[in-house]
Amino acid sequence: MRFKHYGIEVSHQRIGRKFEDCLKEKGIRYLELPLLEDKVLRYEYEGKRRYAYIAPANGREEYLENVYITSEIPEDLSWSNIELDYRIQREKESPMLLPSRASSKRISTERAKTDEHNGTAYTRRQKRVETGIIKCVWC
Repeated sequence: MRFKHYGIEVSHQRIGRKFEDCLKEKGIRYLELPLLEDKVLRYEYEGKRRYAYIAPANGREEYLENVYITSEIPEDLSWSNIELDYRIQREKESPMLLPSRASSKRISTERAKTDEHNGTAYTRRQKRVETGIIKCVWC
């Protein structure tokens, strides 16, 4: 399925093996970006740079991966928002909008106050998983 994420075309596919193996078989060289929370590969295909965000698909009987291919790094720097936007649009809802800087600062401040009040320290990923809401990585 093809969809738009912040106006950039993204292609989604679910595959039953590692995407890296597919690239290797076609002789396509790739680089895994040094990201701690996300698995992203950068490669050249048909003379154009591509990025593949890879997320496990949680297959019960077999290995499955969700692969999201785009030509640009997401403007909010959140690869996981691509997957969230795909799910939103698959349900026939409007695509996500890029949050403004002011909105991002406000959300960040509110979360910091909440964390201080609760006396807890969470990583960004723990916050997103715990709340079930993925808005932006830097918040």
